[in-house]
Formats: sequence, C-alpha cells, structure tokens
Amino acid sequence: QGSTAQLLRDLQSTIQTPPESLSDEAGSRWKQEIADLLKQSMMSGREAANSGGGQSLQFEFELIRLIQLLTMSVNMVNAARSVETAGPRIKKALEDCTKAVLLAEMIESGKFDENQQEDPN
Repeated sequence: QGSTAQLLRDLQSTIQTPPESLSDEAGSRWKQEIADLLKQSMMSGREAANSGGGQSLQFEFELIRLIQLLTMSVNMVNAARSVETAGPRIKKALEDCTKAVLLAEMIESGKFDENQQEDPN
C-alpha cells in the first residue's frame, strides 16, 4: 500500500496506456486495474484525512473531492465499449487524475502553506 500520491501516479500511468481493445480480456483487466487503483487511492485519501488534521485537512478534503470527480470520469471510461469512444473520456480522466496527483504530492511534501490563502492583513 503506497501513499495516495503514489497510487494516483500508478493510476495515471495505467490510464495513459489503454489496451488495443476494451472488449477483450486485456480490456477487462485494464478496466479492473484502474477501478482497483482508484478505490485504493480513495481509501488512502480518506485515511489521510481521518488521521490528518491541522492546516492540511482542507487540502485532504479537496483531494477526496478530486478523487470523487476522477471516479466519475473513470466510470465513464469503464463504460466505454471501444477505444474510440473511450478516447475523450480517457483524456478527461487523465486531466482529473493529474489534478489529484499534484494535490496529493503537495500534501505529502507539506509544500502548501498559508501563502496560498488570501491574506486578510
């Protein structure tokens, strides 16, 4: 069980390499793999949010929201019967995944700080 960022990076690279066909054994395996990685990412993200706290909490909730959006786009990919129909959906899932990866990496590196908030003073 890797970190959320690692799981999301694995998911990203898996989404990027779809098989030739989505309707055969390889296609089913690929869909299963992205579904599993997505589920693990969500569990990992929720775990982090539950155990976390302090200033990172809002970012962790935002990450969970991004993973939920990603879940919808991955479900759309998994509903596709052909690589042609999956194409734009894969692109969308990759965009969502990239956002989630960036945020997860930021959380894990502790790179976010108050500077990102509007400073009222």
